[in-house]
Amino acid sequence: MVSVALFADELNGATPADVHRVLDTRYADEPFVHVAPVNATDSLHHGYLNPTACNGTNELQLLIFGDTQRTIINARYDNLGKGASGAAVQNLNIMLGLNEELGL
Repeated sequence: MVSVALFADELNGATPADVHRVLDTRYADEPFVHVAPVNATDSLHHGYLNPTACNGTNELQLLIFGDTQRTIINARYDNLGKGASGAAVQNLNIMLGLNEELGL
């Protein structure tokens, strides 16, 4: 899991909803990237983010939490599945004109 904290005054007043909108638009057509709704408490396990929830997958989940002062972006992924080997397979599929999900 990777977390990045951003502050509204550093983002020209952007809110978590604004950040979500940008990320959701950017990754809308990506089959392995999923952007959760802002402050998605259903993504929590007993009030905490489970860092192993994507283990065994090729998924990258972007979770945005925050309020009017700060935005926290969390990227949750399995670095073995979504790491270099998964990226290599995905890129080879794209280069060969195959479905990028093949073999993943």
